[in-house]
Amino acid sequence: VIRKKEIPVKLWPIPINKMFGVGKKTTAQLLKIGIKTIGDLANYPDDYTLKMLLGVNAYTLKKWAQGIDKSPVKVEQDDPKSIGHSRTLEHNTNDYQELTSLLAKLAKLVSQRAKKEHMLGLSVSLTMKDASFRVKNRSCQLDDYTNDQEVILTSALNLFDKNYRGETLRLLGITLQKTINESDYSQQISLFEPLKPLKNKNEIQNLVKKLNQELGKDLLKIAGGEK
Repeated sequence: VIRKKEIPVKLWPIPINKMFGVGKKTTAQLLKIGIKTIGDLANYPDDYTLKMLLGVNAYTLKKWAQGIDKSPVKVEQDDPKSIGHSRTLEHNTNDYQELTSLLAKLAKLVSQRAKKEHMLGLSVSLTMKDASFRVKNRSCQLDDYTNDQEVILTSALNLFDKNYRGETLRLLGITLQKTINESDYSQQISLFEPLKPLKNKNEIQNLVKKLNQELGKDLLKIAGGEK
């Protein structure tokens, strides 16, 4: 965990080109005015010069360098074919239990929203932002379209375990991608073909719906449903 009082020791010595949001062009501009580390940017006294060099991003980058990020819980809306939630932690941490607990909460939020909007997704993406504001995005393809909380969480945890290296994190996010409306989803099956194993509730529900359509009557019901 990086506490506020530890930022000057653990964050500020990092080279400025390692900071998230600072590319080659920005690095070259900052080096010209003597900014070589994140600490140099955090403590640079001339905000006017920074704004002239970096434009509208000057204020944000300086605040990040100071360890200040007031990002609220985010609902990803950039991609109309995705449903996601991310959260900035109250404190930077590398506690595995705390991080995976947050992933469970995010998976629940994503699942609830997808179900509310009657959407299914075919891919799950995991976002990790570390204490130096470096962002890592990883994704995996699912076996079938879903909005099931357990499937989303399991996929996110698998991505996390494969890609997390114990670094201190400040933000996690989960996104359900390649989404379609439930009404557009149809599993291609035939009454006379062997059925593949069903892996989640969505597959079962869609299978029953498809079979009833082929039979022309609502003869089949899911156990535990209406009687």
